[in-house]
Amino acid sequence: MKLEVVKLSDYNLVEFIELVNCIFEDYLIPIKWDVYNFELDARENSISFDDSFIFLEDGSPISFVLLCLRKNRARIDAMGVVKEKRGMGVGNYMIEYVIEKLRWKGVNSIVLEVIENDEKTIKFYMKNKFRHVRKLLSLIREDLPSGHEWNYVKSNNTRIYGLSANAEKIFRRRLNWQREPLTLMLSEDRYDMREVKHKGKVLGYLVWGEKEDGTFIVDCAPSDPSVSFADILEDSLKYIKDMTNTKFVQLMNLPEDDPLNDAAKMMNFSKFIGQFEMERRIR
Repeated sequence: MKLEVVKLSDYNLVEFIELVNCIFEDYLIPIKWDVYNFELDARENSISFDDSFIFLEDGSPISFVLLCLRKNRARIDAMGVVKEKRGMGVGNYMIEYVIEKLRWKGVNSIVLEVIENDEKTIKFYMKNKFRHVRKLLSLIREDLPSGHEWNYVKSNNTRIYGLSANAEKIFRRRLNWQREPLTLMLSEDRYDMREVKHKGKVLGYLVWGEKEDGTFIVDCAPSDPSVSFADILEDSLKYIKDMTNTKFVQLMNLPEDDPLNDAAKMMNFSKFIGQFEMERRIR
């Protein structure tokens, strides 16, 4: 197979967004980007426009891959093939093309996420030498409590980066890409960032946001070892309820081995989507 390959940095962004949205119309989790939200996602997740590619056959785009890069680590943010070209080896071609590029860049590993019941896609990635790392859980809690006790002081991405990095070290968190301190910092002012305080002492942090029908927590964690994840999460739920009167709060892509997941179980969250985090070692 021989396809023309164009870097995203050399491609019309509006046409690219249209391609992605078209390809993902029949996927288990559809993507519906506009240019503005794509650029926010790209900044937050370190998508490299020079290392993301569109694949063309006879001048027409048939597939794409979006790559995130952080030093010697990479992540496939999204990858897809137009419906009429699936099952013809295009996906294998893209994976090998990307792996070779990353190898030359000195990248050691590449990760991705896939829906846990998407057996066909899981087999495809396993065939291409990806292996299961752990589950990522998307959780929801309704019937929220109210009456928060602590103070939620407006913060910024630099302060939250420091608190997140400290919590990662203290509690030995193995954070997934979307929850890393750098991701929170690169999100800039996209979310509501709060330092959780009591009597002037910083107890932890909360990063959250609103959408049309509810709210979501990007991350929250204690920065004080004497405070538990359950304590921070419980009071954060009360704060969000008090501020918005929301019907529900979601926690997306939460690693099964993260202490925030244990806290969510205690707070009666329920799973609505499960994913596998998968990894391929390159070097």
